[in-house]
Amino acid sequence: MLGQRSLIAANQAALAALQQRSVRPSILLALLQGQTPSVPRRPKRPRRPGLAADLPLSLPSELVHQRPDILAAEAGLHVASANIGVATAALFPSLAINATLGAAARA
Repeated sequence: MLGQRSLIAANQAALAALQQRSVRPSILLALLQGQTPSVPRRPKRPRRPGLAADLPLSLPSELVHQRPDILAAEAGLHVASANIGVATAALFPSLAINATLGAAARA
């Protein structure tokens, strides 16, 4: 009996910690949706599995271009392209010309 009570108390403590951890994502979600974080609304889940009825079949490219993973991939593409240009330039010989001009006075 005592073991069961301690198990129930441990589960209730774990449940409180889990509920506290679930509050932060809902606050961040409310901020991203432009709502006040004091009353976050969770998105409604469809009753049956599958796509929602109002889900668009395509997204504008401006929305997709705002995603951080897309921006990181684009930056990586620019770096790779610049590295190709550097490697191509390294194939050609380099020539350095130095010149000095001056006058020396005789003492």
